Amino acid sequence: NLMRYKKRFFMTIFGIGGCMALMLVGFGLKDSCYEIAELQFAEIQFYDGSIYLEEDITKEQQEELKEALEDEGQVARFMDADMQNITLVNGKKERAAYACVFGTVEDILQYVDFHDRKTKERYELSDDGVIVSEKTAKLLEAEKGDTIEIKDEENGNKKVKITQICENYMGHYMYLTPGYYEKVFGAQPEYNNILFAVSDSYSKAELEEAGEKLLARQEVLSVNYM
Repeated sequence: NLMRYKKRFFMTIFGIGGCMALMLVGFGLKDSCYEIAELQFAEIQFYDGSIYLEEDITKEQQEELKEALEDEGQVARFMDADMQNITLVNGKKERAAYACVFGTVEDILQYVDFHDRKTKERYELSDDGVIVSEKTAKLLEAEKGDTIEIKDEENGNKKVKITQICENYMGHYMYLTPGYYEKVFGAQPEYNNILFAVSDSYSKAELEEAGEKLLARQEVLSVNYM
């Protein structure tokens, strides 16, 4: 039949070929998604969750929360951070991103590893500029050494210099030290977040249990798991 009717022959070939292509795309997407998650949370970001604080929290309440974290056996380490939604501008290009300021610069590598995707060369965050995630820089058409702006309609855009571009797959990030943040904004960062990690021996259920304990505290607005 296929040989006698050319239309059926080509319909069969293209039909089977199209179905096989869809199957390959589906399995390929699945493998890619799992691989990206493994890269992001095993080689780039090492913390297990973040604690967002209430807006009106006092310094005394922050210290009480930190004491509770130190006493919490399931939490291995934690660090202050300031996470803000911002808009980065480069000429006519704009991109929404997270501005992340770490409270303790010397401990950054315990939470995030900055490196080049191809060469794996490691970078250090310094007071000379910011580190921007690779996709963010690509969408902004910006390169290492360029100066871009943080959009601020009320007080005027703030200029920042890109010192390095790092590998990243999930989300758009710009990383700053507290010192460089103060240079750019003229004020010290107000930490609204605590990054935390649990011991490798703890299970997902125990991680969620630790999060539930933290969420029950009045100082905590929300807990996000990476």
